[in-house]
Amino acid sequence: MAMRGMLEEGAAAGSTESAPLELAQPTGWGTLKGVITVDGQPPAQPPLVQAVTHQDARVCAPGGNAPLAEAVSVGPNGGLRGVAIYLDTPLPPDNPQWLHESYESLRGGEVEFDQKNCIFLSHVAAMWTAQKLRVLNSDPKGHNTKIDPRGNARPFNQTIGANGSTIYEPGGEERAPAPVSCSIHPWMNAYLLPRNNPYFAVTDEKGEFEISNIPAGVELEFRVWQPALEFVDGVATSNGDTISKGRVKLTIADGETREFNVSLDAAVFQ
Repeated sequence: MAMRGMLEEGAAAGSTESAPLELAQPTGWGTLKGVITVDGQPPAQPPLVQAVTHQDARVCAPGGNAPLAEAVSVGPNGGLRGVAIYLDTPLPPDNPQWLHESYESLRGGEVEFDQKNCIFLSHVAAMWTAQKLRVLNSDPKGHNTKIDPRGNARPFNQTIGANGSTIYEPGGEERAPAPVSCSIHPWMNAYLLPRNNPYFAVTDEKGEFEISNIPAGVELEFRVWQPALEFVDGVATSNGDTISKGRVKLTIADGETREFNVSLDAAVFQ
């Protein structure tokens, strides 16, 4: 779904930040929405057994139940959770023709990234670099949250005490989600995608997403990324657009809601 002030459910090597391209002017605003599904029997989510044997097992594996790995998380309807879809075309900075007014109220605000029972509650998360990330620890044990950017975002490595929190400001964007880990509980992993524009989404537990008020009438390039596959490759969308090495070019008309549905063969995860 589209970002509305809360954290979106959002790796390949990054690159240096690109200068904005000379683009034709947008003619209005449109919406990109859809569902990412898996066709066939997806791989099982293995239990993270280290949590059961860890000294913090009472918190990390309540009742002796280990948390499950989330690299491929498929719901009952085949929806694939944790796929990041985001605009990759560099946009002119601070230009109201390219940033819809609905996003202005989010500038300078906070989004949340939490951890509980020794897992990150958002396995894939995305944020706008105009905002701050509130890194939470909802456990009664400390966590050492470590963000390892590969592009222009700042690295982060800080111990967060029991039921504590701290602020992270990326300062720059990443071309692909950056790994997040915990040095105290080594099975914990997630991904964070800071972007210089708010045109992104991460699929929910049903595999659904929506990005609203995208600049319309101009060709824009989007990227599609998933933890196990990284950049999705060689897959056609419901409209016949082909995703190649994570890239797909789209031109959305003013007022259009463009359907962007993708079915991935379960065999690609084997």
